[in-house]
Amino acid sequence: MASDFDGEIDVPEPAIHIIDDSVLATIDTSELPAGTQAKSLNPHGASYWTRTARLLTLQEDGSEKSFFLKVSIGQRGKGMMSGEFASMTAIHTALPSVAPTPIAWGTYVSDPDIHFFLCSFHKMSGELPEIERFSAQVAALHRAGKSPTGKFGFEVTTFQGNLPQDNTWCDTWEEFYIRGMVRMLQLEEDCQGRCQELKELRGPMFERVIPRLLRPLETGGRKIEPTLVHGDLYYGNASTDLRRLLFIRSQRVYKILAQHTTLD
Repeated sequence: MASDFDGEIDVPEPAIHIIDDSVLATIDTSELPAGTQAKSLNPHGASYWTRTARLLTLQEDGSEKSFFLKVSIGQRGKGMMSGEFASMTAIHTALPSVAPTPIAWGTYVSDPDIHFFLCSFHKMSGELPEIERFSAQVAALHRAGKSPTGKFGFEVTTFQGNLPQDNTWCDTWEEFYIRGMVRMLQLEEDCQGRCQELKELRGPMFERVIPRLLRPLETGGRKIEPTLVHGDLYYGNASTDLRRLLFIRSQRVYKILAQHTTLD
C-alpha cells in the first residue's frame, strides 16, 4: 500500500544553490550578526529527507563566517523544519555547549512549498565521540532540561526522520508512551497495510503489558520527573567538531528520566 511516507522527500536541488529572499530577510532582521552579508550557498553534508548547504557570509569586519542551512518541501517538510528549530532551541537553552545555535526557520519567498532551518555551522571531525564524555553530556542534558509544564510531551510536533510524533502533553509517562506507540503502529499500517497479527497484539499490549511495566513507576508514592531527551540519539546524530561534542538533528521532547530507566 502506497503512503505519503514512502521514499525520499523530493527537494529541488536549486533550493540550496540560490540564496532565497527569506534567508536574506533573516540577515536583514538582525537574526545574524550586524553587518552580515550573504556571499555564497553551496551543498554541504548529506540528509535522506532534506537538502543541506553551507551559507558563507561576509562579516562587518571583513572576515568570513559560515552558517548551516537545511531545506525541505511540503507541509510535512514545514513541520520538520519548525520542529527542528523548536527542539534545537530547547536543547541549546538547556545546554548550549552541545548543540548548534538555532537562528531561524521559515518559508522561501521564491517557492512557498519550500521551508528552511538555519543554524550555526560547525566543521565536524567525522569521528564518534569518546564514550565517557558522550555519556556525561547526555546526563547533563537530562539534568538541565526540565519540562516547563511538569508534563510529558513537547510544544510542537517533532519528527523521527519524516514520521510525525504525537507530542501531546500528558500527565503520566504511561499515557505518553501509549500515545506514541499508537501513532507508530498507525503509521506502520498506513505504509504496509493492515496486519492481523499486530491487530491482535494491540489490545494485550496497551491494556496489560505497558500498564504492568510502566504504571508501578508512578504509583505507591513513586514519581517520574519529565526531562529533555534527544529522542533520536544514535551515532549518526552525534559527532565532534574541532573543539567539542555536538548533538545534531534532534527531535527532542520532554520524556522520562528516572534513576533506572532513561530513554536516550
